[in-house]
Amino acid sequence: MKNWGKKVPLENFRRVDKTLYTSALPTKEKGIDFLLRNNFGAVVSIARMEPRLSKRLEAGGIKVHDFVGDYSFVTGLPIVWSGKVQGFFRIVAENELCGKRVLVHCYGGFHGAGFFSSMYKAVKGLPIEITEMPFLYHAEYLKKLYSQALVSAAKKLRILPSRPPRAILKWMKRHGKKVIVAKPIGRRRLK
Repeated sequence: MKNWGKKVPLENFRRVDKTLYTSALPTKEKGIDFLLRNNFGAVVSIARMEPRLSKRLEAGGIKVHDFVGDYSFVTGLPIVWSGKVQGFFRIVAENELCGKRVLVHCYGGFHGAGFFSSMYKAVKGLPIEITEMPFLYHAEYLKKLYSQALVSAAKKLRILPSRPPRAILKWMKRHGKKVIVAKPIGRRRLK
């Protein structure tokens, strides 16, 4: 039998795209070693990490961003575009330019990480059908994001194209949601 891959020492480890990954809280040295060996440039920590593990990541050149806080707005929509959400996009963009990976984790790897993962997918314009595959687990957040005027909120941040992907429009019409299309805003570089 062929060896199809190595076991990852992080619980609920998932690849969102070539830059962003999600997982549960890294609690063991093996998980930290994995991050150090695999070109990760940043860890967005939604659940509090042990200080010794956090310091070890920093010593290895991986910047740890402390995003611990109240994320009740995840379920209490409409969406709040807080400074932390904007900061998250800046972190991902900076690391993508450097060819580094970013890990976003919460305690279990589902709710907090799922929210940021879904927000990222929405901004990237991935079709809903792709994100509803059973192994992604974050579709419930993505549907809420689209149904609560994500496009108009993103317009203010200048991060969505003027025409949302057809899959978004189809889903919104099918579920009786108002379709909002942003006006063209041009390109903008992150500072």
